[in-house]
Amino acid sequence: ARDKFLSGRSNSDYTAATASTTACTSSSESVSSAHAKRPKSVCFQEAAQVVPIPMRSEYTKRTKELLWVNKIDMAENIERNLIEYAYERYNPVRVCEENDMYLCTVTKDLIHPVHIDVNQSYVVVESPNSPDVPS
Repeated sequence: ARDKFLSGRSNSDYTAATASTTACTSSSESVSSAHAKRPKSVCFQEAAQVVPIPMRSEYTKRTKELLWVNKIDMAENIERNLIEYAYERYNPVRVCEENDMYLCTVTKDLIHPVHIDVNQSYVVVESPNSPDVPS
């Protein structure tokens, strides 16, 4: 089926196959040992749906802008991320979650605490589990 699907397409085209995975167990395992540690392996279903992935030149300009970040935005994102990660002392455990951020009253964007200017107007976002939030 794959060869039939790919006929007429160039070798530079890519495809993605989607298939569900299930854990495999050996046939010698008994029901009583179901909770025992199983060997790590993966099985794939024989039937799979093949979905073509267009080459980057086949996307429209609008789609490209939605999928990929331009180099200026990428540089700004990297700079912002470095500042935020330094604020968190380069510790992944200290990463600010949404409930630790501020909400801009104008744009409704979440703002990392490192970027807060005390002269601006922000609203603290309350956690859904916070006791101050009315039910």
